[in-house]
Amino acid sequence: MRRGSRTLRKLLIGTAFLALLLGVVLVIAFLTPPSQPPAPPLVAARVSEVTSTPMAIPVEMRRGSDRVIQRERVGHPCPIAPPVMGCPASTPVQTVTVYLVRDLQGGLHAFIGDDPRNGCALEWRADITPGVFHDVCHGSLYDRNGRVVGGPSPFNLNQLALTVKDETIYIDAAAVVPGAAGN
Repeated sequence: MRRGSRTLRKLLIGTAFLALLLGVVLVIAFLTPPSQPPAPPLVAARVSEVTSTPMAIPVEMRRGSDRVIQRERVGHPCPIAPPVMGCPASTPVQTVTVYLVRDLQGGLHAFIGDDPRNGCALEWRADITPGVFHDVCHGSLYDRNGRVVGGPSPFNLNQLALTVKDETIYIDAAAVVPGAAGN
């Protein structure tokens, strides 16, 4: 009789352990978010539409993620708290202005329309020769190649990866190309 009790006890303990293990696996599977396939590149414009005067287009992307990536690249990652200038508190998906422009050598760029130093909006100023992007908050200036040419910013403009296929320009909102240190 004792031998049967021990066998039954071992069987019950083993079954309970397996049930617990299965429960843990199911909880982990339930709490793990499903992986999202990468968004396809966005059709931005036809090559013939882009000139040396920037074309502003709206793009859904994680606003501020470019500044986080840029600071990691230069060895000054954004702290979790408290936020410092230029480091966003979060990177929500929002509509961001991206400027498509052809530089003076004919190259195409998709510049993110936020200043890389502080996140303020950029505007195109054709009245400043030879035409520059202007940070509306602190006055940094950038040329058509995205290089900082004036003001306090230590960074060149950030941009999105751009490809051309069959005369169509595609940009990838998830592929940020951080601007190098400029000054």
